[in-house]
Formats: sequence, C-alpha cells, structure tokens
Amino acid sequence: MPAEAAVAPSLAIRLALAPPAKRDRFIRELEPIDAYRLLWEWRFWARPNQLAPTDPEWVFWLILAGRGFGKSRLAAEWVHERVDSGEAKNIGIIGP
Repeated sequence: MPAEAAVAPSLAIRLALAPPAKRDRFIRELEPIDAYRLLWEWRFWARPNQLAPTDPEWVFWLILAGRGFGKSRLAAEWVHERVDSGEAKNIGIIGP
C-alpha cells in the first residue's frame, strides 16, 4: 500500500464532515447521557484501522505503524474492552 493511501476516517470525523443539518439532527436526538458517553467511546473516535480484527479466529494482531498512529492508545483500549466484557484471561502486549 503506498504511503499516500487514504486512511478511512473515524466515525467522529465522518460526523464532523456530514452536512450541517444531518450532523445537528444526530446531536439533537442524543440523550444527554449518551452524548456524554460518546465523549469517551473509543470506537467513535478510532479510525477503522485502529480497531481490532473482527474475525473470531484471529490469534495475533501486529500493529506495525509509525509515530503518532495511536498504538499505545489502541492497545490500552483493546485491553479495556476485553476486561469490561469479561473476555480477558491472559493478555500479553509486546513492545520495545
């Protein structure tokens, strides 16, 4: 993949780029508690390439990316999701 390849935007960016009427309607329809939760919802802010694979058979997930990609954040959020869901049994994170 060329270095110039476009990266799919996060849901937050897609909402920000939506037509104002559509964006405003979405925000108005949110309950206050849901709007607050959205501030902290990783899947809303993360780019698609920062989310774990969805294939249930995956064993290893290599994140080979440069500075500023969000590797530490996505690893922390992935661990957080596993702990919250009760799936966390053995988690290993390998890095320098």
